[in-house]
Amino acid sequence: MAAGDRCRSRSPRRLLGPGARPAGIPRDLAQVVGPTGTDFLGPPLAGEALRSLALTAEQIAQFNEDGFIGTTVPVLTASQLEQLRADMDALSDPSNPHPDVGLLHELHYNEAKGSGSVLFHSLGHWRCAVSFHDLLFIDAVTLPASQLLQGRPVRFWHDQAFVKPGGHGAVVQWHQDFSYWDRTGPMAHLTVHIALDDQTDEN
Repeated sequence: MAAGDRCRSRSPRRLLGPGARPAGIPRDLAQVVGPTGTDFLGPPLAGEALRSLALTAEQIAQFNEDGFIGTTVPVLTASQLEQLRADMDALSDPSNPHPDVGLLHELHYNEAKGSGSVLFHSLGHWRCAVSFHDLLFIDAVTLPASQLLQGRPVRFWHDQAFVKPGGHGAVVQWHQDFSYWDRTGPMAHLTVHIALDDQTDEN
């Protein structure tokens, strides 16, 4: 998914440091219902601006057939991407533990120890940073997700982050998430993958 400016957003005025919260925002963002109201998101889109984010009937049919779909529709602005990268860098740095690391559900600085490779893995970072919390409410994510769930409202289950440094990142084997998260039957859940860096054969 690409960075751009068609999604619901406006540029944050400045980057928030690790653990920083605007006035009135609690330390544990699980206490915040809905968007935080900070500068990470702008007003909700409507009309043609919102319709432009929708998947086509052909894309939905492809998902139903293949179990996955990619999109070239921009998801993040450059400034949102910058904030998310800064927050992920802070979270994944073992030499300077994040001040809110205790809020995470899981934290592994390197799941590939002894292999010469690095694989950072965490769950629950939406509780630790405004950017990860409000990412859940970006229209370019929630509208297609709702379409793929046959128009159902989107309910957040959990987040997950992998960091694999270019050149020496460990491998996460190919897998089908449904085998791990068979929470609904018939299937009424899905995974949304958002890359914060380009994913190429070279890196």
